[in-house]
Parts: sequence; structure tokens; C-alpha cells
Amino acid sequence: MAIQRIRQAAEKAKIELSHVKTTSIELPFITNTENISIELKEEELDAMSLHLIEKTIAPIKRALKDAELTTDDIDEVILVGGMTRMPKIRTTVKEFFGKTASTQVNPDEAVALGAAIQGAVLSGEVKDVLLLDVTPLTLGIETYGGLFSSLIPRNTTVPCKVQQMYSTAVDGQNSIDVNVYQGERPLVQDNKLIGKFKLTDIPPMPKGTPKIEVSFDIDADGIIKVSAADKASGKKSSITVFGKTGMSKDEIEKLVNESQSSTKDDQMKMNYLKHVNNLELIAFDSDQALKDWKKFINDEANENLSGKIQTVKTIIQDSRNGDLFDVDLIKAAQDELKAVTLEIIQEAAKKSRAEKEKENGNGNEDGNEKS
Repeated sequence: MAIQRIRQAAEKAKIELSHVKTTSIELPFITNTENISIELKEEELDAMSLHLIEKTIAPIKRALKDAELTTDDIDEVILVGGMTRMPKIRTTVKEFFGKTASTQVNPDEAVALGAAIQGAVLSGEVKDVLLLDVTPLTLGIETYGGLFSSLIPRNTTVPCKVQQMYSTAVDGQNSIDVNVYQGERPLVQDNKLIGKFKLTDIPPMPKGTPKIEVSFDIDADGIIKVSAADKASGKKSSITVFGKTGMSKDEIEKLVNESQSSTKDDQMKMNYLKHVNNLELIAFDSDQALKDWKKFINDEANENLSGKIQTVKTIIQDSRNGDLFDVDLIKAAQDELKAVTLEIIQEAAKKSRAEKEKENGNGNEDGNEKS
């Protein structure tokens, strides 16, 4: 009860100091034997709360940066929330923008008024006002190797619709998983999964041949519809995500801050995974070539190439698990595997040509004898 009385007295003093320079806090019998009698000045309150007031500048700077504006581009500043009645906050805002904030709107009602206007615009009751909403985080899908492919960048005005073409990563692939993420990091593991679906019955073709069009469509209510369609077969699948993010303001801010503080590390990880992806594709091609040319490859060469492919697969697995991070090793493995595969396949191709020539030669001899 004593703490509650002190909180109420502190709140009352704070409100009074928005209108006067000095106030008194009087709390008799806060305990059985003690009273509180304090005179508090506006300057003292400002000093105690300055570290919190200064925190309001960082979001303002970020909002201007996201909107690609400067303080000179701002015509009017509206204060939101009862705390903005505090003189020190108004002074801080004035110093930052170089202009006095408007007091025509009640700061306690500003958000409710804005929501009411937005509702009227969306329902069609108000037609002469344009309110632009934006996506708070980047939206995209997962691509080969766990990389995040951005389709709608952060702060894109909604409603909006974006389409982008993708393809398959391996030969004969007849389905793809479309995993939808939001976030600012280049790897999906650091972003948030908000929905997933599968596109099936894609005609089997060589990798990179199918054309898969992925479409993101966000309406004015922030509802996201993601679809994927195979251009050749016309097969289509989609998912609808209700709500813009499903994340709180603090969670969004945390993701943005993490992305800004880890840009260099993220870039290094992304570049490394691209090398790993390339190595995996080389291993896949080598494995496929080994099967296709098996008839013309001797046991020793077969065992040699199979062993190198298995070693490469272990390197890839360790890299994906985070147990290995060595760009030079990945590059060396790429060069070695390509060289060994090329040498074996060239030798196999020679044997294949020799066999065909022999078959053609026997055919001609038979023909000459008959003639």
C-alpha cells in the first residue's frame, strides 16, 4: 500500500510539473513512524528522465531514414501519447526538427483518431484522404541452401503486388516447397517463418528449366496472399497469411536492429553458403555423371570419384550445420572435384566413341561381304 501511494504521488507530481516549475509531494504516515515531504523541481524531473527522453530520438531518426526523408522535409510534427505533454520532451523534439510540435491534436486521442480515419478510408466513407501504410519487415521466400530471397522490401507501400521467376535446383524435380519468411537477414534461419505450402505435379525437367512464378499480393488490410505457378503445366498453389506480421513492435524493432548490427557477418555467411551451394551442385552433377557413364568407367576410377563425392557431401553437411566455415577449403574442393570428374568423364567418352566406331566398322564389313 505504501508503494502504491508513492507511485500515485509520483505520477501526480510529474503531471503537475508539465504546467508548473515546482511542486510538493506530501505523504503523511507512509509508515507508522515516517512521513514524506519533498519539493520537486522541473529541472530535477528532467535530469532523472533524460536517458529515457533521449531514447525517443533514435526511432525518429530511423523513421526518417526508412522514409528517405530529412527533417527539412517534415511540414508538421504531431505528438502522440500523454507523456509528450512533458515540456522537456517537447523541447527535445523542437531541437531535433527545428520547429515547434503541433498542439492542435490531443496526444491521448491521436492514435484513436488516426485509426478512425483509416477505417473510414478503407470503408469508403472518406474519399479525399490518402493514408499510406507500409510493410514493417521485408517479405520473401527460402531458396536453395537456406538463403532468403526478398520479394517485398521493408517499408514498401501497401497494397502492392510483386512477381518473381524461380526454377528448380536439381534434375527431375517435380515439386517445390514454398516457405514464406519475414525479416531483414540474408539467411532464413535468422528470420521468421509465417507460412508454407507445396507446389506439386511439376513436369520433370533438367534443373533450371521449369519456370515457377512466385507472387506476393498484399491488400489494404495487410492480408498477404502468396502463390506459386508452373508456367508450363499451369499447376498453381497458394497460401493466405492474415495479419501483417504477427509480431509485436518490440520484436520488429529487435529484428531490424539485429540486421543492422550483423550486416558484415551476415554477408560473410551468405557468400560462404553460396560457395557451399555451388559445391553441392557440382557434387550432384558428378554423382549423376558417374551413373550415366558407369558402363565406361573402370572400378578404380569409380571408387576414386565416389570417395571424393562422399567427402564433399560431408564437408557440405558440416558447413550447413555450422561446424565448418572455410571458404578456401570449399573452393579447393570445387576445383578438385571438377578436375577429377572431367578427367574420368573424358576418358569414359573416349571409350564410348571407340565402341561406337567399332560397332559401325563391323556393320560396314558385314555390308561389304553381302554386296
